[in-house]
Amino acid sequence: MRRRQFIKKLSLAAVPFTLGGIPLRLMAENSLTRMAQQSTNDRVLIILQMHGGNDGLNSIIPVEAYDLYYQWRANIAIPAKNSLRKMIPLDSTLPPNAQVGLHPDMIAMKDLYDRGRMTLVQGVSYKNNNGSHFRGRDISFMGGGFDDYFSSGWVGRYLQEEFEPKVYPADFPNSEMKDPLAIEMGSDVSLIFHQEGNIPTSISLNDPENFARLVGELEGFVDQGVDPRGKPPTALDNSPYGKELNWILGLEDKSQDYAERLYDVYKAASPSSVTYPERYPFNAPKGSMRNGLTPQLQLIARLLDGGGPGLGVKTKVFLVKMGGFDTHAEQVESYDPTMGQQAALMYHISSAMKAFQDDLKARGTGRQSTHGYYL
Repeated sequence: MRRRQFIKKLSLAAVPFTLGGIPLRLMAENSLTRMAQQSTNDRVLIILQMHGGNDGLNSIIPVEAYDLYYQWRANIAIPAKNSLRKMIPLDSTLPPNAQVGLHPDMIAMKDLYDRGRMTLVQGVSYKNNNGSHFRGRDISFMGGGFDDYFSSGWVGRYLQEEFEPKVYPADFPNSEMKDPLAIEMGSDVSLIFHQEGNIPTSISLNDPENFARLVGELEGFVDQGVDPRGKPPTALDNSPYGKELNWILGLEDKSQDYAERLYDVYKAASPSSVTYPERYPFNAPKGSMRNGLTPQLQLIARLLDGGGPGLGVKTKVFLVKMGGFDTHAEQVESYDPTMGQQAALMYHISSAMKAFQDDLKARGTGRQSTHGYYL
């Protein structure tokens, strides 16, 4: 899957979201996108799902409108000056109305930006936002409008179109695509990966070793001479019961194939030589929150590596998750608006992303697989 193919077919996913006021489906018509279409580099999309409602204004701070920003949120505003911890100017070469500052715990993102490894797209929205985190997540995942209720997601529809005429899951895995089309960290299968017909195109994964062990211990994979899975006589194969059971057992067999493949790739790659952040380095919030993004990105880097060039998984879309963004009164400490639960979360995201990029570079996969994040 090439970046130019992804952008070319993006309109097929029918996404009415806007980026900076421009409908996403129209992005395929602008000059920047036409330039991107000419690239021959493979791309991997990593989607970070931030559970809750992150305070975007304290993450990406408007420089030109700082006085207004401070006026409306003086008790939680990030200082612009006269403080050891203050907002980080991102790029002073931009026009004044485009300049922003980063939260002081997002210094790693500043480093990524300066190296040309990150950009910001603001104004991502949909009409008639009702304030519900759950409904907002569904709308962004299904790629619909505020009054749509799709049973499929925009990534699932894209993958369905990309691999036609093959049909998932019936025609997968195969010799050309041995790996899952998409991988979601955790135990859920989110709406974003559902194709038409409400069938997900992804698998959920926490630990390849435990996943392989779990699947391998299922009774259906033990050769006992007699199928212990409740398989009906051959004469009933074409009955409604037989067809449904055959479909379920087929998924079970595919799970074994994927489990073995992912574990083999995982074992073939070495653990990271790069130090990933484990904990927030400051005392507030209490307990110095653990970085939940680190193990997810470490796993992805190892799966993409696979022990050498071309040996990693060909999966093109991953979903990682972080919770805790419903901060409310815990967002900042009363004595310092730059400290608190959101500060720790901003540190975790930016530092883990930087470590992930450094990990890919150390493994030699950075140039072959430039990665994008959709937050």
